[in-house]
Amino acid sequence: MSSTASPTNTVEAQRVTTAASKNFKQVISVKLDETNYLQWKQQVEGVLRGTKMVRHVVSPQIPPVFLNDAAREFGTENPAYTEWEEQDSLLCTWILSTISSSLLSRGLAADSSGFPQ
Repeated sequence: MSSTASPTNTVEAQRVTTAASKNFKQVISVKLDETNYLQWKQQVEGVLRGTKMVRHVVSPQIPPVFLNDAAREFGTENPAYTEWEEQDSLLCTWILSTISSSLLSRGLAADSSGFPQ
């Protein structure tokens, strides 16, 4: 099997990822608390793999906000960036929804869906 993705496969993978993330309503059976990290992690990783969102979390490729200086001057955002930001917000919100209120109340905050390394 070739490790080089064809343009058609890449476009299809992006379409699947976009569709999955826009409909991100995955439910897991546990919320992360002080005692169940491994069980929570297995379920979250399964959802991320199943929706092809692992790369978004592990090694995100964030498009530039503006495509050029003229776009920056007029405040015209790159559509790819706008889509990435939407995906990231949905994913971040979903991840936060899988964490118990007792942990969230301790000041756990996230700016994006990327997990700390």
